[in-house]
Amino acid sequence: MTRVLKLNIDEHLSRDRAVRPKILDTDIDGAERVLTMLNHLIDINAATEESFRIAMNAFLRRGRFRWMRHQHVTCAADQIEDLLETLIELKSPSDVSIATYNLALEAYAVCSTPRGERDYARRAESLVKRMEQVFEVLPVESYKHVLHAFAWQQANLEEGECARKACELLKLIEQRTEDGLTLMQCYDWTLEVWSKSGSAGSASEAQVLLDKMKTLNLTLSTNDIENGAHLILDADTYCNAILAWAKNSVSTGAVRANDILLEMVDRFNKGEFAPGSEPSLIAFNGVMAAWGRQGRADMAENVLKLMDELRLKCTNLTPDAISYNSVIHAYLRSADKELALQKVSELVKFMEDNYHKQPAIKPNGFTYSTLMKCWIQSDREDVAEQSEATLMRMQRLWDSGDISVQPTNRMFNMVINAYAKGNSRDAARKAVLLLESMKQSELCQPDVVTYTSVIECLSKSTDPQSAEKAEELLSEAFQRYQETKDNTLRPNARTFAMVILTLARTNGSAVKARELLVQLLELYKETNDPDLRPNEYLYNYVLNCAANTIEASKKIVAFQIAAMTYQEMRKSNLVRPDSFTYAFWLKCCNNLIPPGDLRKKCVEYAFEECRKEGLVSKEVLLRLTQGNPPKLVDKLLDFPQNSKASDTKRSAYRRVIKVQDLPRAWSRNVYRK
Repeated sequence: MTRVLKLNIDEHLSRDRAVRPKILDTDIDGAERVLTMLNHLIDINAATEESFRIAMNAFLRRGRFRWMRHQHVTCAADQIEDLLETLIELKSPSDVSIATYNLALEAYAVCSTPRGERDYARRAESLVKRMEQVFEVLPVESYKHVLHAFAWQQANLEEGECARKACELLKLIEQRTEDGLTLMQCYDWTLEVWSKSGSAGSASEAQVLLDKMKTLNLTLSTNDIENGAHLILDADTYCNAILAWAKNSVSTGAVRANDILLEMVDRFNKGEFAPGSEPSLIAFNGVMAAWGRQGRADMAENVLKLMDELRLKCTNLTPDAISYNSVIHAYLRSADKELALQKVSELVKFMEDNYHKQPAIKPNGFTYSTLMKCWIQSDREDVAEQSEATLMRMQRLWDSGDISVQPTNRMFNMVINAYAKGNSRDAARKAVLLLESMKQSELCQPDVVTYTSVIECLSKSTDPQSAEKAEELLSEAFQRYQETKDNTLRPNARTFAMVILTLARTNGSAVKARELLVQLLELYKETNDPDLRPNEYLYNYVLNCAANTIEASKKIVAFQIAAMTYQEMRKSNLVRPDSFTYAFWLKCCNNLIPPGDLRKKCVEYAFEECRKEGLVSKEVLLRLTQGNPPKLVDKLLDFPQNSKASDTKRSAYRRVIKVQDLPRAWSRNVYRK
């Protein structure tokens, strides 16, 4: 009979998968001393298989713990593998008992992990194949260890190759035995491996195994029950089935996960699980996340309430920040944006008011970031201000030492973008202040999104210095990029577009607008970077900037720039004129060319091209009718002519014209929302 060495180590803790393996720094259990004695016996030719088994068992009791060996981290599987190979060399493969081989297989199973490259499951599979060549028939226990190894080798959300291997072994085991304990354990392991798999159909496979376990649990023999087979179907088993469905992409995933959760809670309330087995937090969080992905915030909140009711009956079940964040995120995805903002605000306030009693529900960065998103997607007028208030709340918490609420670059960008999209008269000033705050921060430096959004705020400002500030920020972004070579700082086509737009809206220089467009074209030609590819917006903004030229002395140059830009668009391989191009070009003709034959010819030619391209929009009609004589307008629109009216002298055009009144072909290519 094999003697069992009494070791000073908690074997349950050493095999607990919920705990990261500890690295032993001393021989606390005496296993190294046992190995030293075995090596001495080997040296004097006195070692027996029994001696090897004592040493193997000593290391096997270390479970998943690690230790240093020859300056490398090793574990029981490595050590026992070496001992087995040494024993085989001293004896022969057939002289070593199956029980000794199984110790190595068990070590592979205990130490198997998806992390690293040791691939213990493959090594277990290889050892079994060697055993099959030596022995006529292997016991079920051998295959059971290999299945166990593959169950732990499966990485979360990756392809289920290990799961398929486990299923193949399960089929073989089902053919070899009817032992209830063995089957229940193998079903449980295989269900768990499918719960981790990212392959299609994993949830269905897990469901089949859960159903098998429930059926077998009803027919277990007295001997099976005495051996504890009925205790294997526990809360952890249900949790794995729940997670398999919860992360499934099918539309019924959340429903199936929720149903299994309710069944688990019912069995727990009836006392049908083993002592100490209780519903886990991860199961509830998984179901809430599944409902959240479907935008069913109501169902996610129901699960949270159920967990809150059940926690008084459990030892370790306590909602945490992830629980509340799952519900919060679910509301973010819901269709009713106003309700979402109301509910999320209430949940965040509850977390803030109660985390002193329940530390696990303390709001974190995700909580506040989601609240900010809810504000931003709402229709409230104070979206930007409320988002900034939330960001400043995070900043204060971070400054006070709360590392879970670190403000990020993305959060600052969200607030600045909210100001850019809003109508606040003070938006530009606040956006610039946020930019300055970021530049002084060690945590969240500005990037091209920051600069572009601030410049967009400037484009809506009434401050006459906005254009100058926008140009400064563009230069600053370029300088920071050149200094750091950080691609997140490199201005892109949108950055240039916002600067040109700022120039256009503040009656800025058409010459500068044109220079920026040329600069961007040259950068794109040099780099062929798609982020620098000019689009129609840039050309249109240059046209609009030229059209807004007020000083009479600058109008000729402005028109030359407009004409050059307009003709480039018509010939370009990168862009094509759109309806706004023609509207801005007509605006240029109206504002920059005195009434007369030249304006008439430019307007006629442009409108005929616009008709031909099917780009006559309401904006085009507005520019046509507001800036040109009624007789010319009637002629271009194919309306009856008034012979007494002048075709060059401007007067008010009194007829109301809609695009729908004109031939459909004239506006066939106009984008309509």
